[in-house]
Amino acid sequence: MCKIIDVDSPVGNDGFLDFKYLIKGMAQIYGDVIINFWLEKDEEMISSGQDTIYLGAFEEKTEVTKIFIPKDLETGSYEFNVQVTFENYQATSHRTVFVEQGEEIKVTLEEPKGQSPDVIWWVIILLSIYMIIYFKRIEINKIIRDVLKILKNEKDPKSKLEEPNLILQKEIFKEMVKKDKDSILQKRISKDMLKKKKDSTLQEKISKDMVKDKKNSTLQEIILKEETREKNKKTDGRKLIKGLLKAVLSKKKDKKR
Repeated sequence: MCKIIDVDSPVGNDGFLDFKYLIKGMAQIYGDVIINFWLEKDEEMISSGQDTIYLGAFEEKTEVTKIFIPKDLETGSYEFNVQVTFENYQATSHRTVFVEQGEEIKVTLEEPKGQSPDVIWWVIILLSIYMIIYFKRIEINKIIRDVLKILKNEKDPKSKLEEPNLILQKEIFKEMVKKDKDSILQKRISKDMLKKKKDSTLQEKISKDMVKDKKNSTLQEIILKEETREKNKKTDGRKLIKGLLKAVLSKKKDKKR
């Protein structure tokens, strides 16, 4: 990891600009790392340099070095880059600098867009003020409503009586609704009980009919048996008479002979 910390403006008489950067090992390196730095504009390199630094495991170092700034460099914004290389690992730090020509060449770091701490603090402060005003306004409106309500009650004594009456009316209405619900429930229970009673009466009637049918079938069987017995008696009587007649006729035939 690397980060540009500061530049020592203005540029020296020798044409070199001192700057400070931070480098930190993010692994167990134990070796030399190569630091490349360059100044460019519109992807055209203007000046560059290179350092080699030994870095231990997770070691952090702050280094100061120089980069050459041409005297004929035009006033404007430039891209300043610092890159750390160790084997296959690379990390780059990028900052925009503003170069101003004059009696001396001044170089200043420009804060990255969207990362200005001053802007962030101002936004936080403004939001806090807005939230305080908003909640205070709600509280003030509530207090004003309460005061107006009290004043209204004091000016109009009837309103003090109307409010309890209104509460009483609401309670009476609730009781009426509750009674209506209870009466509907009782009616429903009565209907269910009547239906159950009807069902039980119907079952009793069916049972009685079944018993009656059973008795009738038993009586019919008895009558049928009696009729069969009578028929059998008549048949036996007829057979007896026929036998007697045959016996008498057979005796008469024997006498004639």
